[in-house]
Amino acid sequence: GGPRIVVFSTFYALMAYMVIHQMDPMWLDAVIALPLLMYGLEQMVKNGRYKLYTVVLTATFISNFYIGYMVAIFVTVYFFYAYFTTCEFGPGCAKDFAKRFFQFGFFSVLSALMACIVLLPTYFSLTLGKTEFSDPSFKLNSKFDLFDMLPKFLFGAYDTCRPEGLPTLYMGTMALIMLPLFYANKRISVRKKALSAVVLLVLTLSMTMSTVDLVWHGFQAPNWLNYRYSFMLCGFALVLCAESFLKPDGYTPGSVAGVTGIWVLLIFLLEKFGVDYIDVRITVWGSLGLFGFYFAFIAADCK
Repeated sequence: GGPRIVVFSTFYALMAYMVIHQMDPMWLDAVIALPLLMYGLEQMVKNGRYKLYTVVLTATFISNFYIGYMVAIFVTVYFFYAYFTTCEFGPGCAKDFAKRFFQFGFFSVLSALMACIVLLPTYFSLTLGKTEFSDPSFKLNSKFDLFDMLPKFLFGAYDTCRPEGLPTLYMGTMALIMLPLFYANKRISVRKKALSAVVLLVLTLSMTMSTVDLVWHGFQAPNWLNYRYSFMLCGFALVLCAESFLKPDGYTPGSVAGVTGIWVLLIFLLEKFGVDYIDVRITVWGSLGLFGFYFAFIAADCK
């Protein structure tokens, strides 16, 4: 499974978020830490091991309080996913959940306290005026239509880093095939499919709902490079992709063809109706070529 996992870890390292945020690299430490945090949290849930999670979360808070705050929100959501996809329902389940939840809360708070050597001076510095640089409205509005975000998953689809920009979501064309195949994979449990869909929905709706988006950004509207937590959606989706790719006997060439066909249809619709920030030569024809290559590769891998 090692080479297969490396495929998607490479996609994570080269996703559009990483490329665009080279201009602001102070946030990338948390992006690097996220897979370690997810793994550490899984180890805590499964067997009570807490050291990796605690050390990495502390380092994340120290590295950057701002993205660290967003990561703390995500790991809270991920805890419930990790626990309920691995627990055995039955006698003692409630007691075991309480034990793991207390452990998760204790070591999360401990990480924040150990990081206070940086967090407290930062907090007092922010009270000098930085927390009032904007006066955002907390009225609930839809920031964009869900269909509008689909082109941002495609190769070369970049709009702007200004406030009107859409989330940065490109994470590799192969992932666009493998993510739907996760839900078509017969070897993956219905419980995991349902809970992962909830996590993806929470992250997606967070971007579209203005008030929730403000909460993710520390109750301040970003003045550029918005949706700064979008790498968490990409990271979680790539974990699902990798799990499906590790079980190629769970889907068929027909399901691969169906998923690829839907994406090809979407690309033709984008070319027909147009998206102003998409270059037809790069995004349309480039994506069609990549989908053709990955279709052949994934279909041939089916067992």
